[in-house]
Amino acid sequence: MDIQKLESIQDLDQKAIHDFKAGLIDLATLDRINAEHKAFLLEMIAAFGFPFKDVSSPKAYEAAFLIIQHACDQALLERAIGIFSTATSDQIERRHLGYFVDRLRILRGLPQVYGTQYRVLSDKTVEFFPIENPDAVDARRAELGMGTIAEYRKYAESPV
Repeated sequence: MDIQKLESIQDLDQKAIHDFKAGLIDLATLDRINAEHKAFLLEMIAAFGFPFKDVSSPKAYEAAFLIIQHACDQALLERAIGIFSTATSDQIERRHLGYFVDRLRILRGLPQVYGTQYRVLSDKTVEFFPIENPDAVDARRAELGMGTIAEYRKYAESPV
């Protein structure tokens, strides 16, 4: 398992997101970078299994999470949800399951469950994509060890 390469991809992923948001790269370039990272992760998983926290490193695990999240690949998200649904807290961050579920639902045109997906408006405020039963979102978030939706909004609206 090439842990060091996977760890370096986390830095590259975050730089690509930053560069896209800053207008330094276009969407096609961001998509190409995400596709390269996804291909590497899929090869690694095929050869060694998923790079859980307890068998790789926290940074390598985080990189795998980000690659899956940013790939916007429904089949990969479904696979990850299956893996994360049975994993232990030693292996994963439970909150990441919520991100995968929400991303998949948004890609399918459905309301999200945990309120993890949003867009930043021109005035720098956050607009969450529709949330299923929003009155119960904080309870669902708590089940995965996430803070409240209000706390998440404050985090999302804070300057980088």
